[in-house]
Amino acid sequence: MKILMLYGTKSNVTKDIARMIVSDLDAAVTLHNLKRSLPHKIEAFDLIVIGSPIYMGYMIKSVRKFVLRNLSSLLNKPVALFIVGADKQLDMDKYLSMSLPEDLISHLWLKMHLGGEFRHDKHQILRRIIIKQVSEENAKSQSGAVNIDKEAVHQFSHHIKKEMLGDKRV
Repeated sequence: MKILMLYGTKSNVTKDIARMIVSDLDAAVTLHNLKRSLPHKIEAFDLIVIGSPIYMGYMIKSVRKFVLRNLSSLLNKPVALFIVGADKQLDMDKYLSMSLPEDLISHLWLKMHLGGEFRHDKHQILRRIIIKQVSEENAKSQSGAVNIDKEAVHQFSHHIKKEMLGDKRV
């Protein structure tokens, strides 16, 4: 099975999670950063995995653009999606509905929130101030920030290995 894993990232958290998934899968996976370029011939792959952080309530722009440009191809493939956000109470369905077409959301074979973390040094000063304010508000509301959820990453990989790769050992 040929797997294409696409991701968008600003602070490399999504990239790091994508690499963790690839390592867990122990299969041939093409890893592609949508911020750098668009992949060619997604039709050549059997499974598409998409990863995106949530910024200001939306999935990252490079992922949204890719989805809109390739919607018909994506609807003809199994698609798994993971999102990254440092809020434990992140409402994944809400953010997906704000970022993706409804027909793709209902088509998703697998969708999970895999945690996240704030990497302040990777952002411009204005974004750092906003992130700091959101972090303080999350702490007050006790939803709190979360680190990368390694257990959720392994569960995500496990679902792919079991259902798509036919791995009976998992």
